[in-house]
Amino acid sequence: CAHPLFDAVSPKERIRFVCGKEEARARVDSVRRYTHLLSLVLWERAGRILPGANKAEIYRVIRSIYPREKRRRGFVVIDFELTGPVIPTGG
Repeated sequence: CAHPLFDAVSPKERIRFVCGKEEARARVDSVRRYTHLLSLVLWERAGRILPGANKAEIYRVIRSIYPREKRRRGFVVIDFELTGPVIPTGG
């Protein structure tokens, strides 16, 4: 779902992902914003959202994950390319 944190993300920007004790760096290739979940599901390739699922399944899964109030914010799709390996953060 869209979040104010993603408002400033733009193509060519460098970002860092941190998950638990690992991190990875990436370069943003493109950013697409959708007002409605249905638009996202219709325009994006299903296999890139949830490999092996069809569009109807993706719609149901996303609706089950995000409550209505979060879905009202819209959605952001960020395409990126890792610029290095996933590395331990040591903490």
